Amino acid sequence: SGGTITSNADLEVRKGTISANLAGNVGLLKTTTDTVTLSGNNSYNKTTDIAAGLTLINGSVTGAILVLNSATLGGSGTVGNVTVNAGGIVAPGNSPGVLSTGNFSLSSGSSLSIEANSSTVGTGYDQVDVTGTVSLSGATLNTSGTISSSPGQVLTIIQNDGTDAINGTFAGLNEGDIVTINGVEFVLSYVGGTGNDVTLSQTSTVSVSATDAIKNEGNVGTTDFTFTVTRTGSATAGFTVDYAVTGFGTSAADANDFDTGNFPSGTLIFGASEVSQTLTIKVKGDADFEFAEGFRVTLSNPSTGVSLDVATADGTINNNAAPATPTPVVYCTCAVTWWR
Repeated sequence: SGGTITSNADLEVRKGTISANLAGNVGLLKTTTDTVTLSGNNSYNKTTDIAAGLTLINGSVTGAILVLNSATLGGSGTVGNVTVNAGGIVAPGNSPGVLSTGNFSLSSGSSLSIEANSSTVGTGYDQVDVTGTVSLSGATLNTSGTISSSPGQVLTIIQNDGTDAINGTFAGLNEGDIVTINGVEFVLSYVGGTGNDVTLSQTSTVSVSATDAIKNEGNVGTTDFTFTVTRTGSATAGFTVDYAVTGFGTSAADANDFDTGNFPSGTLIFGASEVSQTLTIKVKGDADFEFAEGFRVTLSNPSTGVSLDVATADGTINNNAAPATPTPVVYCTCAVTWWR
């Protein structure tokens, strides 16, 4: 451990942790399925060929890295240019962590595996920090982790230096598509961060709550029952969400309880920076005596980039008509006399 090992022939590593500085005008080959960890600041300057198993680079390697089929590159160190062939995998960190590279090139059929347990880079989620170019070429993005919902959080999974654009996309994932981790929806962007990073941004959420929704219906006209629809998280773009009213509860309201004779429904349109709207449900008054009736407002179909949080809220229509007064019945007791 420690020190410097200088070689005149290419190095081959099999398993275990190597903390020495591996030096020389040579390359390095890893062919076993065992795990190898390079923790030293290595100065050998030719290519590292990872042909099998897991190789963790937690120190540094100045030369290029080639990840072959069925092999995995991980660790939280610094390496040169990285090329990943079909079947190869890059899994930054040591669950999780940041792997710093030169040019980063994924081939079609290769994979980038990202673990996300929180929104803190390095300790909470994986990142590839690239100094150079980024080429994705239809590689697969695999995600895992225990991250919790926190609307507006952003994970920068590839941090690209300079202003050069990301080349290509992940397989089946276009700009703005949804990536789900632990049930949390994120929007994928290839122009995130400073404009050329790959980011996952948690979608905004939308919720509905009853504001003034337990009221008497009135005997004539209509009465406004109000609900508040609220967006949480990023509000940089507008969005839409549908709503619909249905009867609810033991004594459910029916369509005739509402002003048009139909259950209300429609679409709410939020503008950029708009975070809440009042939804008004008009209940039709009548003079009939009825039990209290329930109804439910349900949100659905939010725009891409927005997910449902609290999707339902309930209202109660109280009756303020008096029960009908019964018609009095008069009974008479009569005396009957018989004559002979």
